[in-house]
Amino acid sequence: MNPPDYKNYSIRELLEALDGVDSEEYPDRAESIKSELQYRQKAGYSITASSPRENFFSSELSFYDVALPIWWQCTWRYFVGAGLISLVSYFLISMVVGMLGLPFIVLAVSLATVNLAITVYVGIFITRQALTAKYKNFHIQIVPKQNS
Repeated sequence: MNPPDYKNYSIRELLEALDGVDSEEYPDRAESIKSELQYRQKAGYSITASSPRENFFSSELSFYDVALPIWWQCTWRYFVGAGLISLVSYFLISMVVGMLGLPFIVLAVSLATVNLAITVYVGIFITRQALTAKYKNFHIQIVPKQNS
């Protein structure tokens, strides 16, 4: 019987195969799986537990050790960034509307439009920053949905 070709296995399948192989009866298969995982890790693949949940719950960190720094990182940046930009835009738009003698409704609509754009931009910027940051032994990762 020929051994399986582990080069065609996904990382998840390799981890499951390593978990299920009897390394005493098939030491060569266990070694083949380990060497394929090492090769892929050196090639830049992310080798983790078979699911992010397992990876998180197998660690010694609590949910709050990971979630609070992420929440704080996003929240303070959002309020400071959006607040400063909103203040500056308020003063600039107020000056222009006042100098031109336009009605108050123009000021209100202009501020609402600018603040909406600012909120979207700052939200995207902060989300991007949060995705690239590391939080202790974790980072946020977007992964494709696994078909069951």
